[in-house]
Amino acid sequence: MKIRSTISLFIVAVLLLIALVACNNNGTSGNVKDTMTLYFADYAKGNLFSESIPVDLKELATNRDKTQFVISALSKGSQSTTLQSNVDMHIKEVNLDDRLAYVLFDMKYASLSSNEQMGIRASLVYSLTELSFIEGVEFFIEDRPILNISGKPIGPISRGDIILSVLNPNPPTTIQTVTLYFTSLQSPILMKEQRDIHVNNNVPLERYIIDELIKGPTQEGLLATIPKETTVNDISNKEGVCQVDLSFDVKSKHFTTPESKSLMIYSIVNSLTELSKIQKVAFLIDGKKEIEFSKEIDLSEFFERKEMLIEEN
Repeated sequence: MKIRSTISLFIVAVLLLIALVACNNNGTSGNVKDTMTLYFADYAKGNLFSESIPVDLKELATNRDKTQFVISALSKGSQSTTLQSNVDMHIKEVNLDDRLAYVLFDMKYASLSSNEQMGIRASLVYSLTELSFIEGVEFFIEDRPILNISGKPIGPISRGDIILSVLNPNPPTTIQTVTLYFTSLQSPILMKEQRDIHVNNNVPLERYIIDELIKGPTQEGLLATIPKETTVNDISNKEGVCQVDLSFDVKSKHFTTPESKSLMIYSIVNSLTELSKIQKVAFLIDGKKEIEFSKEIDLSEFFERKEMLIEEN
């Protein structure tokens, strides 16, 4: 009887142990969450970085739930880095159909810099295509498709397209030497500054030149010719004429002398015409050609290089 009692107690103890283990396992599995990989844009370096975030897939019952989770997480920005990754994406709506996501931006998206626009699109494409039911993303501003440089809709974008045309974790970059012209601290002339910059081979070099001019000079004794708050709306090159569309305050305090507006124009013209493919430059201000910039400068004309403004070496 004593042996039988001992065996019975042992069996009861084993059963209790199994039950406790099962309860613990059930409790643990209820707290274990899956992870999802999101991609954020590093606007300073011009690439993407990935981040794995926890997600309880049981709470995301539908494909739309999962899509909205991705959009919401991207809007909050990276949780593990101090990089500026939470630029307002200005998304109005996201629709799903036939393995594609259709992202509708509001009009404020168009006012973002080109770098921010490309970064947002790349971040969305890489993150949304992590979902098994999405193969590509098509973008619209309000109800109009986003156009490429040729004026045609860019259409659905997949990861493979981003490697060729937008922003990616390893963009095809090279180092390019550009010649820029800034004004002298001492007199109203233009002085040359050569600068080595990293460029994406899919972005026109003339865009980089304007961006570098806006940043201002790095050499002592030189002054910026363009107001710091200037933004580039568009830049295109056709048959040797580069058309530059800028946004800035024509009454900016940056223009302190009668010559300052002329120096701004010709710092751009002389810098762009350093490229052999550009012979003339046309200007638009907020998309308009007929605008009173100064009494001496008619922006409806084409501008050619002006060597006489450059300091002789």
